[in-house]
Amino acid sequence: MAYADLDPAVTSLPLSRLGRKPCSLPRHRKLCQPADFTSTLKTGRRLSGRFIQLVVKPAPQLARLGLAIAKRVIGLANARNTVKRVARESFRHVRHNLPQLDIVVLARAQPKGQPLADSAQLRLEFDRLFAQLMHPKRSPSAPPKETAS
Repeated sequence: MAYADLDPAVTSLPLSRLGRKPCSLPRHRKLCQPADFTSTLKTGRRLSGRFIQLVVKPAPQLARLGLAIAKRVIGLANARNTVKRVARESFRHVRHNLPQLDIVVLARAQPKGQPLADSAQLRLEFDRLFAQLMHPKRSPSAPPKETAS
């Protein structure tokens, strides 16, 4: 099928937009500059799961996601890509509910011979860690809130 044979609604779009996903992660929601990664990794708070670790730091604007999945931690390219794909998908679903944070995702090394989690396990872990960011636990030293009686 040629481009000219497509529906007129589709042909009104430029060719460069045809392959773009409508729910892709926009550039302003990504950490792109090395300085952003460095400052987040140096001064950020760490949340750990079994397979991944999130490093978070307050951001001046919307929540942004950065991926730093090291080849020496996850050797196989398809496993690294799975972690990145699941991270982006999970972030897309919760990005509007997250506070203004810069988030860097790091992979955690697994013991020798133990395989990395599958997509479903990774998704559950990302959802759990993002939920902790949306609903932080009250610190134990803070006094309980009093209710008006």
